[in-house]
Amino acid sequence: MGSCINLVDLVSADNINFHRRQSNDHDSSAFSPEGIHWKMIIIANYLALNSKKDDITGRWCFSYDEDSIFRQLKDGLSSDIDVVYVGSLKVDVDKSEQDNVSQLLEEFNSFPTFIPSEIQKKFYDGFCKNYLWPLFHYMFPMYQSYCNGFDESLWQAYVSTNKIFANKIMS
Repeated sequence: MGSCINLVDLVSADNINFHRRQSNDHDSSAFSPEGIHWKMIIIANYLALNSKKDDITGRWCFSYDEDSIFRQLKDGLSSDIDVVYVGSLKVDVDKSEQDNVSQLLEEFNSFPTFIPSEIQKKFYDGFCKNYLWPLFHYMFPMYQSYCNGFDESLWQAYVSTNKIFANKIMS
């Protein structure tokens, strides 16, 4: 058998630099049921949106993907809960258009993460499909020769993508 690797050790401290919000213990309104406004953040790899850029006008068009399970999650919630979506679009958006697209998506309560396509491929098709999917679906390889070695570049893409998501959520 090979040696065990602590996955966290593969990432330098600079890569994991999440900021924590500090609560004020003296703020009694934080514990008061009056005035509480609930918000649920649904985070998914992809937003529950259809998106298309018009070839002639260059304008972006968005609509809800009503078949998306993430969109349907809202149906089971109370109407007084604001639902916010965080995730990537299923299309690439040029860096110069990302701010404009982000503003357009606010009306959908959607906040896009813009993952470079090469990182997205390593993140989803690489790390998630090769390591996480089999692990969480009890699909362990039967033979050691069937196992591919650990690919650190896929892990780095996974960490980078999660950092982009975390930064979007914190903002």
